[in-house]
Amino acid sequence: KLPVENVTWFDAIKYCNRMSGNEGFEPYYNLDSDPVSINETANGYRLPDRNEWRYAASGGNKSKGYEYSGSNNLDEVAWYKENGGGKTHPVGSKKPNELGFYDMSGNVYEWLHGTGRNIPIFGGCFGDVEEYARIKGSNFSMPGDKSQYTGFRIARSVRLEP
Repeated sequence: KLPVENVTWFDAIKYCNRMSGNEGFEPYYNLDSDPVSINETANGYRLPDRNEWRYAASGGNKSKGYEYSGSNNLDEVAWYKENGGGKTHPVGSKKPNELGFYDMSGNVYEWLHGTGRNIPIFGGCFGDVEEYARIKGSNFSMPGDKSQYTGFRIARSVRLEP
């Protein structure tokens, strides 16, 4: 019931590949290359990129233009420094956004797709200030770092047949 935490970016992409294999999808990440490479035509699970994450957090085509994911009142939708009590909270214990996604603001940061030494983490967390919980807020972490403040959410590309 709690969000995943204490995972590196590498842990998150390994999970994506494992889920892809378990469900018969082609893995998105090539973990045998250094740096990690991707197969853009793969239909497997992956981490969302910045634009996808922001689109989902903002409510997509149902967006009401909120500053945080689901509200302009952070306390309605997020666990952050002022109300988090220094720990994660059960997923879905705050209000969802317009698309029904929970905890895209607050609770734990989410690893995103990225390359290099600094990988984007979005959404803020239970131990950070409200600035980072904004949809337009961002932070970065090194891919091998893990902490109680960082987890992930997965995505999958769907190709519609004409």
